[in-house]
Amino acid sequence: LRKAYELFQNALLQDPGFARAYAGIADVWCDLADDWVPPGDAYPRAKSAAEQALQRDPELSDAMISIGKVLCWYEWKFLEGVRHVERAVALSPNDAEAHWVLGTALPVVGRLQEGIVQLRRALELDPLRVEYFGWATRMLLYARDYDAAIVQGAETFEIDEKYGRGFVFVGSAYLAKGDAEQALSWFQRGQSLDTSVRSYDAMIVRALAALNRREEADEILARLEADS
Repeated sequence: LRKAYELFQNALLQDPGFARAYAGIADVWCDLADDWVPPGDAYPRAKSAAEQALQRDPELSDAMISIGKVLCWYEWKFLEGVRHVERAVALSPNDAEAHWVLGTALPVVGRLQEGIVQLRRALELDPLRVEYFGWATRMLLYARDYDAAIVQGAETFEIDEKYGRGFVFVGSAYLAKGDAEQALSWFQRGQSLDTSVRSYDAMIVRALAALNRREEADEILARLEADS
């Protein structure tokens, strides 16, 4: 991502009006945000670069997608963000990224089923992007279609057997179905990954509580509270 940023900057040195280079910079900042760069630093930079791209090319869908990400994921201006990404989808109907971002945004404005449709379209266009599978599983979980979420989760692990968030979603689906044993198994599998995060402990507590294994649950909770 850092190297990509340098290359886009070099492109602008050769052509300061090159809209796609600005859109590329916006995309880089969106990808760096949260995991590698604090959101308060990365997302405003992404929005600024995307706006510069649109000043030079008002129909550039890539820039609209980046602005939609910032509006929905950072500024929480969901309706405005949806409008930007819907426009991007209209301009580039075969852009999987546009459908994916729209799929993450529509549920927040009360359009969950439409969001699932958009996520499935993203998967049709780019069937090897594990994030698309993960988000589809997540939204099916929110829609309370637990069996479909479990099936979608299985497909996710065919792409990446160590996709961390997937264990949370599939385990939560089993827990919602009343199968706490299966849920606990999935949460523990996720916890065993070298990329595991602390929230898996909290998910395990949920499953233990459902199984009436109160002493084990209390022990984990006490450790979490002491650590934080």
